[in-house]
Amino acid sequence: MRLLPVISSLDRRSGGPPVALAGLAMAQAQAGAQVTVVTTFSIDADRTLAEELANHGVMVSLIGPATGKFQRHPNLRTDLAQLIAAADVVHIHTLWEESQH
Repeated sequence: MRLLPVISSLDRRSGGPPVALAGLAMAQAQAGAQVTVVTTFSIDADRTLAEELANHGVMVSLIGPATGKFQRHPNLRTDLAQLIAAADVVHIHTLWEESQH
């Protein structure tokens, strides 16, 4: 099964959602799912959680650097459309940024 978790940030400083997503994605990959996390990132983002996911067999697609209040990037719509088309399940985490809309 191909899973696509979508979140606006994997920066631990963003609070609980990135950490919760990482734990879930790593467990899903360990159970045999093909997991690709897609996220935007800002220039000053802490990317250690993305590296940890990659070390546990989770693909990470970073789109950015994103800017503004809603984390916008010109490639966001196109990149997301391609990733969604290749997934069996899309799991949206948080609801407030551009990637979720």
